[in-house]
Amino acid sequence: MTGIRTGLVACMVWAAAAVGVAGEHAVVPIGGKAAAVKVVPLPGVTVSLETIAQAEGEPPCVRVTFAKTGAERRLVAVEAAVVKAPVGLRALSARCQLCLKQGGEARLALVAFERDGGAWFKISASPLPVDKLTEVRLPLGSFRKAAFGRDDDEQVQWEQVEKVWLGLTLDGPAEGRLDLSRAVLTSEPYRPTGPLHVTNGSPGTWGASNDRAASVKITTPPEGPGDKPCMRVDFSFPGGRHMYVVPSTRLGEVELEGYKALRFTYKAVLPKGIDGLLVMLIERDGTQYYADPAPPRAGEWKTITIPFEKLERGTWSKDENDRLDLNDIRSVAVGLHGTTTETQGKGSIWVADVQFVP
Repeated sequence: MTGIRTGLVACMVWAAAAVGVAGEHAVVPIGGKAAAVKVVPLPGVTVSLETIAQAEGEPPCVRVTFAKTGAERRLVAVEAAVVKAPVGLRALSARCQLCLKQGGEARLALVAFERDGGAWFKISASPLPVDKLTEVRLPLGSFRKAAFGRDDDEQVQWEQVEKVWLGLTLDGPAEGRLDLSRAVLTSEPYRPTGPLHVTNGSPGTWGASNDRAASVKITTPPEGPGDKPCMRVDFSFPGGRHMYVVPSTRLGEVELEGYKALRFTYKAVLPKGIDGLLVMLIERDGTQYYADPAPPRAGEWKTITIPFEKLERGTWSKDENDRLDLNDIRSVAVGLHGTTTETQGKGSIWVADVQFVP
């Protein structure tokens, strides 16, 4: 999406009215008053809005019902005012349930409007589950400037945000509803309850960085555990000098502060003289942190868990603060480097189920 005008579909929720404090954490509640909510009229989609009573003491649920027939991406939006959004906000936290009569994946979206004319948007990396009440957290980093925004800031200034749109992106014909029973902007750190699957049950999308003298081929054959697809890299390079082949996969916008380790399943056939893998987490600015000790070669599938404290900064890369910044990690790399004693070093690495674990 290059701008909201390209046509998001977002079922957005309702208005933020105040700043509360939960312990030491700032919370901006979004919702609770139907009168504070309005549908934003946008072309190509029909939208209706209603509030559904919940248990005594609970704020009403906001239900946005939508329908569209076009194949393009569109935006269904509900506008909400924001009062006194503080600095230091980390995420949108929402409790919601998506029901679809027609359509495929739907992703949570948030659009923020600043009082100086700035407009910024963010879409979740993963689709919402369907027909399941779920807690969703959308990190507030790396917003993109909307095409119609009118300011020169490099990032969204939350203390200037006056209103938000919140909801879903949908592609293609779609019909359904989104029920939101809670939505807040919060500064509370993320506390994961389970692993974060980087490749989402698929082999993932990988590209390789390698020495010019190396021959590299990346495929995703059904050769993983249980005959599921995995990443496979086949390589060959000359011996007698240092070489590298480093496949990597990029992360979406995720929060990693609550996680403690990288875990993945692999097997590796390596040339003589190179006994382990080069496993790295790479920050946004290119700084590389590698696993020490290196995971060993493995003729059979092996699952390994690498605590973040076992990662060392590569001497070949600089870092302004000399520490791994979890929320700056943008890619995971699994490959090899070193000097083979063979005339021509050849081998293969298979990687499956890359994840971060609490």
